[in-house]
Amino acid sequence: MHNARVTKRDYRYCYDQKKTSLRRDYDCGVNNVNFKVVGQYSVTSNGESTTVFNIHLECDRTFSPWCLCPEDIPKPKNVTSKSGKVRQPYKIS
Repeated sequence: MHNARVTKRDYRYCYDQKKTSLRRDYDCGVNNVNFKVVGQYSVTSNGESTTVFNIHLECDRTFSPWCLCPEDIPKPKNVTSKSGKVRQPYKIS
């Protein structure tokens, strides 16, 4: 499931994440993580059914700056319309 050549994002560290992850975290956990359930669906396999939840985890960059490495932040791209005109993307602030 996790192949270093296929899913490099699962094996990449940024900032001091590697050093910090070697110590036990007493501040974070199931009780204080912010998330939103964005969807759910049922899956049946070999006669057994289960529910799969799509979760969006909130990132607190002041507490854990490595939750979004600089490479993970989407960069706006120029958009080409059907007529061939290139325009700048909208700024989101």
